[in-house]
Amino acid sequence: MTQQARFMTAASLRFAAALLACAVMLLEAAAQQASELRAVRFGVAGAGKTRIVFDVKGAPDYAIKGDGAGAGRLFVEFANLASVHPDARAVKGRGLIKSATYDPNARAAARVALPLTRPAKIDGAFVIPPSSGNELHRLVIDVSAADKVAFFASLGLAAPPEKSATRQGKAPKAGTKSASTPAPSPKRQTAQLEPDAADNISNIKIFCI
Repeated sequence: MTQQARFMTAASLRFAAALLACAVMLLEAAAQQASELRAVRFGVAGAGKTRIVFDVKGAPDYAIKGDGAGAGRLFVEFANLASVHPDARAVKGRGLIKSATYDPNARAAARVALPLTRPAKIDGAFVIPPSSGNELHRLVIDVSAADKVAFFASLGLAAPPEKSATRQGKAPKAGTKSASTPAPSPKRQTAQLEPDAADNISNIKIFCI
């Protein structure tokens, strides 16, 4: 083997070693960033306030969304969730939260659905980092009773327009009068004069975590 060939081989080996080292570092970083949902807990302060606590191993990368189905639903999406403890997959709710259900089929990210027992708004959300007595991160979401408008506003959304409460009836058949429309007043007539136009005007009508 020539000196040039030996030099090329050594350079190739050094390059492969560098790539392997980078791959290991990326895998370690990904493992550190991945999180595991260990538990979902609830705390109630009176009838109108509920605290939701997610116990997560690893820093949670989350987003809170929602829709207006029923009394309203909250969705907590985790972008870096690698696994969910069996005890955290379906949890009975308390207070303003009916339940917490992990949805493994969500498209964008791992998602936990939280249907409300009555309309409520998000008062705040924050993460408590691990401490000497607790290795888990705690994602805390506080909600309080409100109306649907406040619910959507707390999500940064505009409330959808309400459907009209008036029910549209069928058109009356020819020759019949609508039951809700009064019959027009009869025209006044005289023996010598045509009825005046004015005679035909119709009437118009806090917590432990």
